[in-house]
Amino acid sequence: PSPGCLQYVTGLTGRLTTFNFLDVTGSSHLASTQYTQCIRQEAGFCCIRYQVCGDANSFSLDTTMMAAAAAAQTDNTCTLDYLGIEGATQQCQVGSGGSTTSERFCGNFFSTQSAGTANSIVCDCSPPFAVTVRTDAMQDANAATQPNRGVCLMFDQIPC
Repeated sequence: PSPGCLQYVTGLTGRLTTFNFLDVTGSSHLASTQYTQCIRQEAGFCCIRYQVCGDANSFSLDTTMMAAAAAAQTDNTCTLDYLGIEGATQQCQVGSGGSTTSERFCGNFFSTQSAGTANSIVCDCSPPFAVTVRTDAMQDANAATQPNRGVCLMFDQIPC
């Protein structure tokens, strides 16, 4: 495992969840966390594709942002609670130059398009593959009325 990986996952496909996501009775993800989940790059595979799981509220981070606009938020708009995927794009191709990259994701939908109103596929073709989770110490203001469950992502590795 790479240094700094709290969790290390192997395999061509899998599922990543934030801590407390599986507690369906709770209304909020855990506060004050900062950790990295790493995925081993398998031989002959150069990219990884992430998409939201089918569970209810599988991407809900920072309900303060959701109250302002029930949409995907990226990069500089994600400052309190966010998921980090360095060099993420919409295209799963090595050397897909010119693609818009995003590094932070929060809000109500998972997308590289800020203000997007639907979940989309997010790709990373820049190993090592890592997903950073960061949540602050504050209880989100809208946690009682807006889902703030955390994150569940499915991943699959894409051949070179």
